[in-house]
Amino acid sequence: MNLGLKYLSWHYIQKTKQIISIIGNFLASGVYYFSAKDLIFSLFAPWKKETMQFERGFDLENFINVVMGNLIAIAIGFLMRVFLLIMFVIFEILVLVIGLSALLIWIALPFLIIIGIIYGFKLIFNYV
Repeated sequence: MNLGLKYLSWHYIQKTKQIISIIGNFLASGVYYFSAKDLIFSLFAPWKKETMQFERGFDLENFINVVMGNLIAIAIGFLMRVFLLIMFVIFEILVLVIGLSALLIWIALPFLIIIGIIYGFKLIFNYV
């Protein structure tokens, strides 16, 4: 097989598949790193499972304190999980943008090199 065809096969088939695989691995690692599935399923759970318990008997002040304390724990948990989910989405968007940019540069690289060599020769011979 011709050396040029081997290079084109390596560049456009083998390594392009590998770059796409790497982008997919980064996207999957973001899901596991941020625990996105767990964050979604536990969105309204109290933060760090910190809840207050009712005391024996009925006391209106204790009842209001426990309910408000538990609502605050749920609100803090909700806000923290939403913040982490926003960070997850930002990470995934960055990975997609950077990964697809790298893929497009990789695909265009042989043409850019050839254009650069031709432009370089034009610059050399125009100044000589």
